[in-house]
Amino acid sequence: MPPIITGRYCHGKGILTSFVRKGKEVKDEKQRKQIRSLLRKERATRLEGSFGTEKQHYSLGRIKARTKKTEILRIFFGIHTANAVRMISKMKD
Repeated sequence: MPPIITGRYCHGKGILTSFVRKGKEVKDEKQRKQIRSLLRKERATRLEGSFGTEKQHYSLGRIKARTKKTEILRIFFGIHTANAVRMISKMKD
């Protein structure tokens, strides 16, 4: 089981997060909310954009599988193929 990352750990390391704070609001709560909003938008944009690009490039937009198991298998191999292609280009550099 992976370790659980808490707000206290991130705060101690100086890492900004999009965690929802518990307890009383602090004086810089407006700035924290703005940062959290920006982080959330950036994460969503990059993550969703990456999945969309990979789906189109590896023909995963419309899964051609008849059962759930083969659908998962096609997605699995599509993602791993995309990762392998990226690794090859990085290894050449």
